Amino acid sequence: MRRTPAIAALAMTALALPRVASAQAVDPAAFDAQFCAEVRQYMNWTNANIDAGTTDGMPLMADPLARIYSVDLDCAGRTVSFRHHFDRPDSETLRATLANEWAREWCRPGVWREAIGLGWAVVDTITFADDARYDMTAVCG
Repeated sequence: MRRTPAIAALAMTALALPRVASAQAVDPAAFDAQFCAEVRQYMNWTNANIDAGTTDGMPLMADPLARIYSVDLDCAGRTVSFRHHFDRPDSETLRATLANEWAREWCRPGVWREAIGLGWAVVDTITFADDARYDMTAVCG
């Protein structure tokens, strides 16, 4: 399966968040507070760059096929949400590819996998060129 550049680009940027936990037992409340603060910085930076990319009429592209619309954070709901637009029509094959890549990128060892393991959701809403919409959530096995 070919690696989806848009998802890989997002995950590589976001996975650069500093490691929150150590080898010791994790205090979920402390983890949530630090994770939320760090993701908020990432979200603000990303959304500022999205806005900068759209002010001149040109969308911010994750790759040649995927436009990034937003990153949102709900600390109380323990959810990080992305929105993209793919310049390709919807298909079951494309959905399967995207879902597999989404899980693979976010479930690599590190702070994002740890957050998912502690109950955080990392979700993406994709709108395709034919206006079909697909919601997916990273599930780590």
